[in-house]
Amino acid sequence: MSVLCIYCAGGLGRDLLALMQPEDMLHWKEIVFIDDVSTEKVVNQTKVLTFQELLDRKKDDCEFVILNGEPLYREQLYQKVIKHGFCMGKIIFGSSVSASDAVIKEGSIIHCQSIISSGALIQENVFVGKKAMVGHDVTVGKHSVISACSYVGGWVNIGEESFIGAGAAIRDRVTIGKRCIIGIGSVVTKDVQDNTVVAGNPARVLRKNDSYKVFE
Repeated sequence: MSVLCIYCAGGLGRDLLALMQPEDMLHWKEIVFIDDVSTEKVVNQTKVLTFQELLDRKKDDCEFVILNGEPLYREQLYQKVIKHGFCMGKIIFGSSVSASDAVIKEGSIIHCQSIISSGALIQENVFVGKKAMVGHDVTVGKHSVISACSYVGGWVNIGEESFIGAGAAIRDRVTIGKRCIIGIGSVVTKDVQDNTVVAGNPARVLRKNDSYKVFE
């Protein structure tokens, strides 16, 4: 059995660990936080190491998940982990439901009470928040975030490093480009071009996502 390294001991990481049930932890012999910013050594009764401290200990039985809500940083941390030869893990909560023919790739997290429908493809390092619904034949690009209570209709395509805000709804057959931001509670009925921020009901273009960041 391996050690699960949760990269980032902030709100998302603490929330995930607090909600994991004993059956969700059976795949790992130990769980630790990896954080290069926090000065705390223990969070939620869980040890916190820097990435360098982990390298110094030469842990070769570790696998990672990334708990940062910023898609740009998710991608950067993913590349860092892979560069140093570590494997990506996967967390699928027992209280979530995934169709037997859905594909969920390494590094992804399917949070509690979420639904991944038939034919869906969740690419690497995707975060699907609590009670989110991903419809049939949906593709979610690498490093993207689908926040809690969002609804993604059937045959939707979401590009890499995009962020779907909490409670947003995306209509069937809509395409969301790369590095897009969909505002909280938005209703998206039309395609969204790459690097675009939209919000509202119906969603309207607010600006370009020139910084590639959600949280300025």
